[in-house]
Amino acid sequence: MSGSGTLPVTFLFGGQGSQYYQMGAELFRGHPIFAQWMSWGDRFLRENFGRPVLETIYAPGRGLGDVFDALPITHPAIFLTEVALARTLEHHGIVPDQVAGVSLGEFAAMVVAGMMPLETALDLVARQPALYARHCAPGGMVAVLASPDIWRSNPILSSRSELAGVTSDEHFVLSAEAKAMPAITMELDRLHLPYQALPVPFAFHSRWIEPAAAASRAMTAEIRLEAGHCPCHSASLQDWAMPDTPDLFWRIARSQMHVGPMVRTLEGRGGAIYIDLSPSGTLATLTRLCLPPGSPSQVFTILSPFASGLKSIERLAAALRPV
Repeated sequence: MSGSGTLPVTFLFGGQGSQYYQMGAELFRGHPIFAQWMSWGDRFLRENFGRPVLETIYAPGRGLGDVFDALPITHPAIFLTEVALARTLEHHGIVPDQVAGVSLGEFAAMVVAGMMPLETALDLVARQPALYARHCAPGGMVAVLASPDIWRSNPILSSRSELAGVTSDEHFVLSAEAKAMPAITMELDRLHLPYQALPVPFAFHSRWIEPAAAASRAMTAEIRLEAGHCPCHSASLQDWAMPDTPDLFWRIARSQMHVGPMVRTLEGRGGAIYIDLSPSGTLATLTRLCLPPGSPSQVFTILSPFASGLKSIERLAAALRPV
């Protein structure tokens, strides 16, 4: 069920902050393809890094009220969940004509596009947390429901944080050192702005991860990308990722995230059938906010803390089935 001939099927992959305990649990228990890919990744991580990812994600007694912010687990867990969900949709005949990724999700997007072997990407994603821990000071990120102009015009926010991403005209993400986070959240409270602190331990997409640049580039120096079998758009590049894109892996972590330009690029091709494969479904919401008036596009969510993944796949398959 490719979108060829109508609107292109577009898989969307999100990044850090989308994780929670029990993400994909229903699919893991009820769908053998999803369980197969998650179990494969868990074995890889146990054998190579000693990390029990599935045991942690699906720990009994853990739920939405528990903070899930251990980067050595969450980083590969988000990546694995998205790739496993993509393979599950492909099993149902839902094949992407193009993919797009935001931050960590760009690695999953490149795997699904055929640009990068799964083992290579998972190994890289699993090694990144230790690299940041060695080189970067503790930090944090905050998603704010307001215009990014607020950050630009506010001396406290602009002096103590950086704009890590603009996800729509009325939604942005800040990064800062951990010691600055109390002052930042206090200022957001004073301004009565809705916000959410993301469960991440470093200030990604900001100058505060610059100390990891040389080590990150060394870690990825021997990795070579392939052309792939479908186009792959990068929210960090604000462009299509190519095998010869300079400094691609570091730019994914360091550059600002821009969802709006990503959606505008995809809409410039006449619209799309967007399918959010992130665990939280937040990327679908942001994509809807960025759609122009009168867009023919459709946006679907598969996973969220409150949705049935199995039923979402059934509804998606029915919606894409030729009449």
